[in-house]
Amino acid sequence: MQVNPMKGEMKLRFPSQTIKGRLSVDTILLIEESLGKSILMIVQNMSEYKITLAEMVEVMYYVIKTGGNTHTIADVKQLFNEIGYTEAIKMAGECLAKAIDPDQHKTQKKKEEKASVE
Repeated sequence: MQVNPMKGEMKLRFPSQTIKGRLSVDTILLIEESLGKSILMIVQNMSEYKITLAEMVEVMYYVIKTGGNTHTIADVKQLFNEIGYTEAIKMAGECLAKAIDPDQHKTQKKKEEKASVE
């Protein structure tokens, strides 16, 4: 499976399958509309442990759907069952982090390079 990080695509690994997800502006708009709040508020709620499992399922549903998949909400719940609650939180959190900082890996690398120079 080929993914293009420049298009916000990512591989989502589950025990039963690997799925291509996508986090584009369209995905973010769908998530915001579905949950009725901004992506920044969703990320803040997650950092404060105020996000519900239902909200995380919604986030991942749209990430998976815009990746070109035909999974339903029930399918996403089943995928969460496969990986467990803790891993589901981690996966949704990583996707949300990419939503607010799509170049996160580049930013981290620059920080590491700067730290090694000083």
